[in-house]
Amino acid sequence: MRGIIRAFMVPARLFDKYRSECENNGFTIDSTCTYKDLRGGQNGTGPEQTL
Repeated sequence: MRGIIRAFMVPARLFDKYRSECENNGFTIDSTCTYKDLRGGQNGTGPEQTL
């Protein structure tokens, strides 16, 4: 059995897009955590990030 563990941080408002792209390519997302962007939010990314 092979396993891949990877952390991937994306703007929370774009998470659904990235989730479907990952799943369409055979990856499974086991869990997520959404939190306030510690950098104060970048232009166009929104105030939250998802890990």
